[in-house]
Amino acid sequence: MSVQEQDMVVAPAHPKGLYLLDIKEVIKRTSLSRSTIWRRLRSRSFPQPVRLSEQCVRWRADEVDSWIRNLPARQE
Repeated sequence: MSVQEQDMVVAPAHPKGLYLLDIKEVIKRTSLSRSTIWRRLRSRSFPQPVRLSEQCVRWRADEVDSWIRNLPARQE
């Protein structure tokens, strides 16, 4: 690999699944509304967030992705 090709190789910003999502990113990934996410949190049917500070919560991306993968198949 030439020096120019090596300069073009970019490592991923985060190892797969090892990063945190804010509520806006969770909404985009799940297509759920903010109120539905919080309702599911109260009923323990959605991954629990990680509290980083008094006013800051984030979700582990791998847990949200796993929740999505484990949703039941669409019934017709």
